[in-house]
Amino acid sequence: MPSSPDQKRWPARIALAASALAALAAWIEVVRVGLFKRFSIDEFQYAHAAWLVSHGKVPYRDFFEFHFPLPYLSYAPFISDDPASIGHLRLFMLVVFALTSFGIYRINRELGPALALTGPIVLATTTPFTFFATEIRPDPVAFALFVLALSLFFPAPVTPRRACAIGALWVLALFASQKAIIYTAPLGLVLVVDAIRARSPFNARLLEAWRPLLLGAGGVALVIALYFLFTRSGTAWLEQTLIWARYHERHYPGFPWTRYAAPAFESSKLLCLLGFLGAVRTVLALKRSDAPLARPELSLLLLLASTLYSYGFARAPFPYALVPGLGMLAVFVPRGLAFAFEWLGGEELPRAAHTAGVVLILAASVWLGPRLGFVESERKLHPNNDYQYRVLADLARLTKVTDPVYDDSGSYVSRPSVGFRFYTSALDRTEEATTLPLKMEREVRASGCTALLLDARFHGLPPPLQRFLAQHYQPYSADILLWGQRFSPVHSLATFEAVRDADYFVEPETVATGGGFEIDGNENRAAVFHLSRGMHQIQYSGGAREFWISWLPADGQRYRPRYGLRPEFSSIF
Repeated sequence: MPSSPDQKRWPARIALAASALAALAAWIEVVRVGLFKRFSIDEFQYAHAAWLVSHGKVPYRDFFEFHFPLPYLSYAPFISDDPASIGHLRLFMLVVFALTSFGIYRINRELGPALALTGPIVLATTTPFTFFATEIRPDPVAFALFVLALSLFFPAPVTPRRACAIGALWVLALFASQKAIIYTAPLGLVLVVDAIRARSPFNARLLEAWRPLLLGAGGVALVIALYFLFTRSGTAWLEQTLIWARYHERHYPGFPWTRYAAPAFESSKLLCLLGFLGAVRTVLALKRSDAPLARPELSLLLLLASTLYSYGFARAPFPYALVPGLGMLAVFVPRGLAFAFEWLGGEELPRAAHTAGVVLILAASVWLGPRLGFVESERKLHPNNDYQYRVLADLARLTKVTDPVYDDSGSYVSRPSVGFRFYTSALDRTEEATTLPLKMEREVRASGCTALLLDARFHGLPPPLQRFLAQHYQPYSADILLWGQRFSPVHSLATFEAVRDADYFVEPETVATGGGFEIDGNENRAAVFHLSRGMHQIQYSGGAREFWISWLPADGQRYRPRYGLRPEFSSIF
């Protein structure tokens, strides 16, 4: 008896249901990672730059930044004066992740929804990608915009409306990250060849017309040019993001690309296997094509190579630079599965056996990806970012929005920074070892900075700067230090520097109430007192073995410094 249409469709329905459930599970895990994973040190830097933009500051003109500005301009509406609002930017990055997944799905939708979903599923369960693609970084933003542009090449030839959107998205991707200039270059080469071939009416074309693409790209480029013109930041942008960044890249202390790539690929076995299998299938399909130069798949292959090359090209290939390469591998995952299905479909294989094999392979893939990925991502959530949020909440309570805070990475997020350049790289700390301490001492004093947040780069600062900070800031907690000095009983005169006009206090309180405590020659019996900015003479003849004079925090609560605590707030990755 011939099978009914419903009987023929049930394997496809099972496959689609399996893919949809796996996609839902993968997305839930991505959200968990994005919301609860610890913040990396660079995320605070980008968040602080966004906060500065939200307060009307212009990158390059008002503060130093050697990355392209689109991410900061995009983040700025979502950050507030509460340092904990950095969590809003993680939500923004989840939207970016969703756009990346949609672009990859759209590229492969001609294979059917069940197969097309496997690309985003495997990518979402590839922890090295999810770990960095959900972080507040320029790389995921640039790649999301570019993969959306790529998805508009399907199906080919590209209509004028889609070509215009491609041009606009491509320029936005370039405006988000310098790395995009390198890894998107092959697409430009393909389009130039296509434009040349378009002069012949007998050649198949990738674009129906190339002028709309230039119109879309030119329109966005014009808006960017006007932005630089009206903000008067174009020259500074050129100097910091191209000239200085090139110098930084050439002289930065490097390391081999295998340091981070080897473990990343080791934990991305399923992605690599299916991705490279899909690349082989694409090569074979192009060989059989009558017009391979007019097929967008050629660009996909070239971009896979260029994204992986752009990672190894860097002098210091940090793992977050793998986002474009791993993302492009995911584009080929559904094609890799299709290749396996085609291999199963030999003439001697019965239809039922072929269908069963397809369903089993697809079900195994969508089960195996989450199974492998969730185990590793769960490890990344221990510890989570609860402690970091508590430190940021303490910082919000202890300081006012106008109080500058110092560290070397912008980890205070929503507080003013000290100086024009609020962070330094390893190259800066090495090349400026003699000048940086004097410069930062001047800027700390000039800004009236009363709070210091310890970060993972603190011990990389030049020793004289570390000594200055340790002398003038006392530990409120393991990670937050506030302006103050530690004294032993001084029968002769000592000095205390008030970094700004403000209230200060002496601890323990009995130093003041017990008598014998003088400031500028006048006896003081109040635990809390106001000091003008500058040096003050201190004398104490009481019985306390040691005491502290410290800036009074914004919450008005006195405290006693605690020593020997282990900082836990900051981590590199």
